[in-house]
Amino acid sequence: MEEGKYQNLIELFQNKENVEFEYPFKLEKGYSYYADIYVKEECKLPNGKVIPPSTIIEIKERLLFDTLSRYKKLFEENKEKWEVSHFYIFYKESRIPQPFIRQYTNGNFQVHSIDEFFSKEHQAKSYYYYYWYENDDKTIINQARNAVMQNRVTLFLGAGVSRDAGLPAWDSLLEDLLNEYQQKKKSSIGQNNYKSVTDQCANSSIITARYIRTGLDLSSKDYKFIQMIHQSLYKQKGQTHPLIDAIAEAVQKCHQANLNHDIESIITYNYDDLVEQALDKRNVKNLSVYESNRVMQNEFPIYHVHGIIPEQLGSKAITPTAILCEEDYHEVYREAYLWSNIEQLHALNRNTCFFIGFSMTDPNLRRLLDISQKGTEGKANHFVFMQKKPFGSTSSSKQDKENRKIQQQILNELGLNVIWFDKFSDLPKLITKIFN
Repeated sequence: MEEGKYQNLIELFQNKENVEFEYPFKLEKGYSYYADIYVKEECKLPNGKVIPPSTIIEIKERLLFDTLSRYKKLFEENKEKWEVSHFYIFYKESRIPQPFIRQYTNGNFQVHSIDEFFSKEHQAKSYYYYYWYENDDKTIINQARNAVMQNRVTLFLGAGVSRDAGLPAWDSLLEDLLNEYQQKKKSSIGQNNYKSVTDQCANSSIITARYIRTGLDLSSKDYKFIQMIHQSLYKQKGQTHPLIDAIAEAVQKCHQANLNHDIESIITYNYDDLVEQALDKRNVKNLSVYESNRVMQNEFPIYHVHGIIPEQLGSKAITPTAILCEEDYHEVYREAYLWSNIEQLHALNRNTCFFIGFSMTDPNLRRLLDISQKGTEGKANHFVFMQKKPFGSTSSSKQDKENRKIQQQILNELGLNVIWFDKFSDLPKLITKIFN
């Protein structure tokens, strides 16, 4: 403890009875840990706050991630043996995001800014603000690793996960369907007119899908329409799936270890069953949930909230379905208690969620994130992997950085901590680093 820097703070405790400085606590193998301050009996402070009896206090010039994890572990492992009720860390400054610091703070383990906690003017209110830490990748990775170790986790999978396996992007899928329309109807409008079609449909992919389906004279639930989607979906599937493999390995290791803090479920926005195939290869018993079907004990659930079209049509007891067209999305919005919305809200409210392969532009997902944020006072509980992209074709690095800053602040408001990455090939390595 640096007494010169904190003389005023130390004086608050020096004249109190039953307060010890550099107090030793026994560790294994004869070693001792020396607490900066040990408050043996209740201690009232001039600003009206109270330090509970049997409390250890640590004082830090700068708060680091390792400080939090080390002292939290020390307290949890020894509190009964030492007969200590509380552990307080007071810090002068920190670059760790406040939402992360507050994840550590609970009834018995407290982390506070010195200026805020000991100020007479400071009122009991919450300060949630977000740091722009683009060059501080280690901090956010450690934050994510810690969240995995402390909480149950749900993985949300977006289109980028399937694209990594060679499956088409949304535009490519719709172009293929437009080509099918041209061939079946002998139409003069076809794949080469895709931009003109999207212009007619207000550049909306779901309206474009409805345009094509209407031209084909099919229902969105018609099996012929599903077959067309299936043909486009798997026709260029790759031989290797590094991102899906990294996700499946993370699930497998959690289940092999039988952890209380494990990956509890996957919620996917993709139609394919490649994750199920990867888990099958690793002998992880799983279940594709695409309606309100129930998950049995020891089955790992993969919730297909936009429907499922398995690679082997008819090989499983699965009725293929896809939410693709505008009217399908209207149904999702209209039914507040639709099973898929309920499952997503349960995960967002109960677990720490990681969003992989998303652009984060889906309006229903953003709506659910906003709903789940109510009552959290702005705390960011979840994580999203976002690729660094240029602001424009001729944008400067300064513009790129400012754009990312604004995007990060918006995602923070939605409850998401952002893990930035450069190349898509970096994503499997990040998944492995965080979940292993």
